[in-house]
Amino acid sequence: MKLSVFRGGWTRDAAQEVAAASLRHLTTLVNKSLVRRDAASGRYSMHELLRQYLGARLASDAEAERDARARHASYYGAWLSVQQASLNGAQAKTALNLIQADMENIIPAFQWTVSQGAFDGIEKMQFALVLIAEMTGRFAEGARIFEDAVDRLSRRLGAEAAENLTFWRMRLCLFMLAGQVGDRFMSIDPILEALPLFRERGMDCDVNLALNMLARGAMLAGDYEDAKARAQEAVALLERLDDPLFSAITLDNLSYLHFLSGDYGEAERIAVMDLRRADASGSEFQMARVRNTLGEIYHAMNQEEKAKALFEESDAFFRALGNHAYLAYVATNIGNVLHRMGRYAESVIRYEESVRLHREAGNRRGLAEASNMLAGAYLMLGEFRRAIPYHQQALEVFRGMSDIRGVANSLAMLSSAESSEGNYADAVAHAEESLRLRRQMGNPMDIADVMGHLSRALVFSGDFARAGAVLEEMRALASANEHLRFPLSSIAAASAVPYYLLQGEFQQVIETTAPYLQALERLGMTFVLAAMNYSVGRAHLGLGDVDSAVRAHHRSLRAGVESASSMWQASNLAELAVITYAESDPARAVSWVSLALAHGRMAQWTHRHVETLLELLRPRLPAGAFATAVERGQALDLLAMANTILQS
Repeated sequence: MKLSVFRGGWTRDAAQEVAAASLRHLTTLVNKSLVRRDAASGRYSMHELLRQYLGARLASDAEAERDARARHASYYGAWLSVQQASLNGAQAKTALNLIQADMENIIPAFQWTVSQGAFDGIEKMQFALVLIAEMTGRFAEGARIFEDAVDRLSRRLGAEAAENLTFWRMRLCLFMLAGQVGDRFMSIDPILEALPLFRERGMDCDVNLALNMLARGAMLAGDYEDAKARAQEAVALLERLDDPLFSAITLDNLSYLHFLSGDYGEAERIAVMDLRRADASGSEFQMARVRNTLGEIYHAMNQEEKAKALFEESDAFFRALGNHAYLAYVATNIGNVLHRMGRYAESVIRYEESVRLHREAGNRRGLAEASNMLAGAYLMLGEFRRAIPYHQQALEVFRGMSDIRGVANSLAMLSSAESSEGNYADAVAHAEESLRLRRQMGNPMDIADVMGHLSRALVFSGDFARAGAVLEEMRALASANEHLRFPLSSIAAASAVPYYLLQGEFQQVIETTAPYLQALERLGMTFVLAAMNYSVGRAHLGLGDVDSAVRAHHRSLRAGVESASSMWQASNLAELAVITYAESDPARAVSWVSLALAHGRMAQWTHRHVETLLELLRPRLPAGAFATAVERGQALDLLAMANTILQS
């Protein structure tokens, strides 16, 4: 009967320890078809109906049932403690496979241990359970287990919980898991309460973890200075701890904080050091995790080949581990590299994979981040209306979690989408709110990014005075941050182009873009290249330099084709039609412009400009001929026409 306490099978050692069932007893049961033995794994199992029947009989003897459950919990507590030692080394995958095979026993064993207030048993199991959830990506499931455990232990301890170290460690475990998925248990208040208690008792491991969790909480709140201070204090404890796991957690936190605050050089230095430690440990999970972090840093530094290689290595490790939660993050990051390279259709595939995996894992934060990036890719492909709901959903999630960084990012991206749709008042409002939050966080790259969104929305709404003030502040920001001068200056330049173009300052457009075009080509930023060259073409035409205008529009058209952006294919096709055929073949010009309007997903301000071009062509043809030319253009294929022009 005692074998009925096992769920999902058991090993020979477990049967001996829990039910005093020897190999001879097990063999007899197998021969009688009461128990099955899997030849490949050596594990034993029992039919569920038989298990339930025997479990009911065991329950009729309270003392026997209690003894069996106590032995079951004791065995798995001790066994899990042994396996935990292997989770951060070269044998991590083997240990994890063994643990996963027995999770149906481990969870009930932990729950029974908690219900009995067996503190030694809880201590043997709880941090191992956090590691397992982390390594398998089962954050939401882990958070639910610890939510239940905290509730059970709190009710059992009552007022004594305030001084109980096991209880506070359990709260820390809950925060570590809940923070990953963005649920309601992310409040740092319990950690702030526990930290003095850990300090008083000289519990350096717990102090280190608490500091790291407080740093993560401050990071999400956008307080990078407080986050760095907490992380630095956690680093100072590492010498006394001499533990590879705590080193990995602490260094990863610190490098990511430097990354978020724009100090990419220091972030890289720490992450490279962390990578060496991870590789030396032989833990595939740690090797995958650090590669993902370092890849993000290189992506921010515009070193896309390095970033892509690291992300692909991380992807391979996580796939081998079957960790879908981290695979989702890596999919987003690979999508980001493809996005930067102008391969938007490919990036959509990666972002959609990330959205699916995060949704399956119940990871609200990850889902919101991936939704934002998916919407950004749709925006680049000209699918503005499809983008806006994703940004709005992400914004709602981040507001619900009080995640200031997520809110600021969502607002900035939503501003761009609203501006493309012509909703300029909303675009300005979203950008201004994002800018206020990003100023609090202090990352100059993030500040410049949202200033760019704000200046463009102001220009398109006709508020050139405010737009000019924002652009001047962007230039000052670049001057004040020498280590980021080039990327900040390039953001400022790209943002200034619409400002100069729409005010007719054509020479300024050419002079502003000239220092950056070659670098953008080298970096493969095709969408930005398309945008800048389009404006350069219009500026040359405004100055009467037709040949230079044609060359610029051809460069922009090529970038539009390479990035699969119908927006830039259509807008350049319209410009080339008017430049080339308005006089000699107005019917062809009308057809091309009509094609652009019919099939190109253009931003609202560009769309209005192309509509103006069509109206300028209208007087050049009789009404019937004009209508025929429009109809002919609408039947053409945009990409085929773009390729024909480039080839000719």
